Amino acid sequence: MRDASVSLNGYPLCSRSATWHEDTRTLLQLFLGSGLGCLLLGMGNWIIGAVETAKYQNLLLKTAHTGLEESYRNFQQLDQQRNEEVLRRLTESREKYNAARVKLNFFYVVLIGGRLLFLIGSLIAVVTLFRLIRRDAQAKIQKLEF
Repeated sequence: MRDASVSLNGYPLCSRSATWHEDTRTLLQLFLGSGLGCLLLGMGNWIIGAVETAKYQNLLLKTAHTGLEESYRNFQQLDQQRNEEVLRRLTESREKYNAARVKLNFFYVVLIGGRLLFLIGSLIAVVTLFRLIRRDAQAKIQKLEF
């Protein structure tokens, strides 16, 4: 008897000789691997996001209240050289603050994405693991009945 199989460009898509149980088990193992991959990627993003978010929040607190804005307003008359000097310090402070704020927003997105990937990965892995265990138990019970 010839093995009936379906192929596309010479690559087998599925084999009629393989049982449905084996194909399902392979698919569930693929889902388990994908779930664990999402879980690990989510944990990494969560950790990196939490560490970097805390770092940039502290940097924002340090650069937010420099006091230069108030001291600049207290000057009544400035000549060109002193004006540039005061404005340069203000501009540098504002640039650091804005850069830290953008990075904080980015790492906050990484943190939220990590939490979401961790949740999705753990759900996929747990559900798939339960299905694999249940399917294997049913197969063993069927073997014992025959």
